[in-house]
Amino acid sequence: MKALYLIPADDASRDAESSQISIHKIINEISSQGFPVLLNRIAFFMMIDLDESEQQLGEFELSYELLLNETALFPGSSVTVKPDKKLRAQVTLKLLGMLIPSSGDLTLVISKEGNELIRTSIKISQTPEAGE
Repeated sequence: MKALYLIPADDASRDAESSQISIHKIINEISSQGFPVLLNRIAFFMMIDLDESEQQLGEFELSYELLLNETALFPGSSVTVKPDKKLRAQVTLKLLGMLIPSSGDLTLVISKEGNELIRTSIKISQTPEAGE
């Protein structure tokens, strides 16, 4: 199993008819004049390739954890993944109403059975207030 990419964005959605994914406003950095800051919504889109030996897996669980400066910000949770017939799976995680207490690196870590598959980070920075 190999995670091809993990993309943080404002939103990600899948078209039910075409199975095409729309990713809206890819996020590289979040800035705020003060902390804590409320992040109303963030989505993470991931593509996974399975190899032939994993074809019999069917559905499987992936766990995820959200870290701020390598400290748990959001308790670990899991998501059920259903690969398609091409041995590929698309996963979209949507997190709503997250309070970020300080600046630093916001990191999402995706694992299977305790083995890290992929991680991505977003820089959280503080901008000076107007007039400073």
